[in-house]
Amino acid sequence: MKLKTTRRSRHEPQILPPDPDRRMIAFLVDLVIHAAGAAIGFGAVYLAMADAESASSVPINTLWGALGGWIVASFVHRCIYQAVYQQTVGKRITSLRVVHPRTGSRVGFWYLVRSWVVGVVVLPIDGWTGDGQVGMPAVTPRRI
Repeated sequence: MKLKTTRRSRHEPQILPPDPDRRMIAFLVDLVIHAAGAAIGFGAVYLAMADAESASSVPINTLWGALGGWIVASFVHRCIYQAVYQQTVGKRITSLRVVHPRTGSRVGFWYLVRSWVVGVVVLPIDGWTGDGQVGMPAVTPRRI
């Protein structure tokens, strides 16, 4: 019995999956950038609170500063930088890029903002999802 195969339309994008090792390296580089933002937020609040009368509130406030720094660095890096270059710094180093999962074309700023919100709010609660699912952009090797 011969199985029927469907031809891909020439208009349908072919999104190649990235190498898992390259994807992990890109993630780790991006994680370091976001952690640097957290360190800057932590340090800024710590220096601002160093002269405060209530030394007991300094530890909790520095944690809020670190969280704020992480969020700001993450938003700037994953929404603004990625909207301009279609890559984060980690993806740029490992020659990966972000594409729209249905069309294979560039992703816009608001699409990235939506996927960032999903990544910050939904995924920690609901668990990880793959490329192109739950509004997340797909990642593919950059064409050279």
